[in-house]
Amino acid sequence: MLFSNTPEFIGRYQVVKELKSGGMGTVFLARDPRIGKHMGGRFIAIKVLQEFDDVELRARFEREADIAGTLDHRNIVQIYDRDEFDGRPFIVMEFVDGRTLSELIETGTVPLVRKLQWMEELCDGLACAHNAGVVHRDIKPANIMIRALDGVLKILDFGIARANTIKVNMTRGILGTLNYMAPEQWDSTGTVDSRADAFAAGAVFYELLSGEKAFPGNDVPSIYRQIATHPPEPLEKRHPNLDPDLIAIVNRCLEKRPADRYADMVAVRADLGVIRQRLAARDAAVTLVRPARTFVNDAQRALEQGDFTLALKAVEQALRMEPDNTAARDLEQRARTAIQVENWLQAARGEFERGALTAASMLVEQILTINESHPDALSIRLAIETVRR
Repeated sequence: MLFSNTPEFIGRYQVVKELKSGGMGTVFLARDPRIGKHMGGRFIAIKVLQEFDDVELRARFEREADIAGTLDHRNIVQIYDRDEFDGRPFIVMEFVDGRTLSELIETGTVPLVRKLQWMEELCDGLACAHNAGVVHRDIKPANIMIRALDGVLKILDFGIARANTIKVNMTRGILGTLNYMAPEQWDSTGTVDSRADAFAAGAVFYELLSGEKAFPGNDVPSIYRQIATHPPEPLEKRHPNLDPDLIAIVNRCLEKRPADRYADMVAVRADLGVIRQRLAARDAAVTLVRPARTFVNDAQRALEQGDFTLALKAVEQALRMEPDNTAARDLEQRARTAIQVENWLQAARGEFERGALTAASMLVEQILTINESHPDALSIRLAIETVRR
């Protein structure tokens, strides 16, 4: 069963609130009191397995901690610890404050240069896993987070990952999310290696670029027929202005036969980098009448006026023209930090209004670690202290 009430502590970790519940368990936002004591503890996420008698599911859950815990990469969520709580295993991991890629795809407002950045970062994270001999096997937009602070991509959920090059065992059922599974993952006689992740990445790329699934539907036989025998709707039909070389990369990732796909994610990333640089150069050539520095100046003014969203848009335009512009990179970080602080501030007010003083206090302290004199955060802290007296 899922939790009827949010526990105050899970092990030594102080629970702030429940983030989400699903078929496999519950994820909580918590603090580790041993790290950053002067700031009230570091924010972490805790995934607690639901009560099951399924030995294989429990082993799969624990395997996620063991496998992901060996991987050290900026694009893979970091695992800190694993233990048990009320007889249920739990994993302590890096808290990624942001949105899933599936949520961002639904907005339909992500610029192409940002999409290319995420595609490259997905390749980087998967390349790290593959170099360690690990195949993820469940890459999909819902298992990819984009951190709000800096836009960095993080790969989640290594719960069904396995060592590279394994035989499919159909007696345990199909492992993976059907719409993103490579043909060999459906085949009881097949072998699954890192090229299955390349296929799933291709399906993610397709969806990110078009807004539609490469292999849509909920009916298992229909999805299988599409993946096994039919190519997806051509990307050029869904997005007529898309670079042909970018379409070719996606199509190669989605080849039915593993031998026809990219041999590794490093090669995918290299080809994507060439396209991103070419597009940036093209944009710079088209907009020479307005140099990148003018967008940097616009971003600076917007930051000073407190319009952080406008500042971020301006700086992203500058970075499209000059990806290595250090002033623009600095302003981007400042804009994202300011937006994050505003989000925390709004959340703190909401928690205070509903009487969740601990959660409100933690959010306020997080703001004050960035700006110790933030007037609104100090005001909420004072209000919390007044109520507690």
